[in-house]
Amino acid sequence: MVASGFSSWTAEARAFCGPDQDGLVRATNQAAAAKPWAGQAAMMHTGLSGPFRLTIAAIEAAVLRTSAGVYAIGHADGMGRFCVSHVGRDDQDVRAKPRDYVGSDMLFKFSYYRDARAAFEKERQLFHDISPPRNRVHPDRPRGTTLACPGCRIYQRP
Repeated sequence: MVASGFSSWTAEARAFCGPDQDGLVRATNQAAAAKPWAGQAAMMHTGLSGPFRLTIAAIEAAVLRTSAGVYAIGHADGMGRFCVSHVGRDDQDVRAKPRDYVGSDMLFKFSYYRDARAAFEKERQLFHDISPPRNRVHPDRPRGTTLACPGCRIYQRP
């Protein structure tokens, strides 16, 4: 059974959906606010934890540490699969940025990273692998770095 409100997404958004390790996301209305849905693997094909409901309370309950990290904003499609609409990162506190998306989508995933460089590497990898529809430009490099992107030529060194 798919949770109410998850069945009306566009065909464009469905193109960015992916199954979890078991092949499906099993969405239920009984899910706790900050816990992955019952029967669903916590680590999805994105390598991020979740999904969790995209609410302030769920963000506060799920993201417990102050750390650099990556997040994905999305929703469940008609088959219950997590569909990524946006990926991003925060170089200091991964809890901060998902709050900006409350009300724009239904779910989020996240992962902590040891530093801004590792978070950038994961964000740019997801950006190139998924091509989320709400990411219009390539992720910025962490401030003060000259990191190159092996997935494209945008930050290629001369």
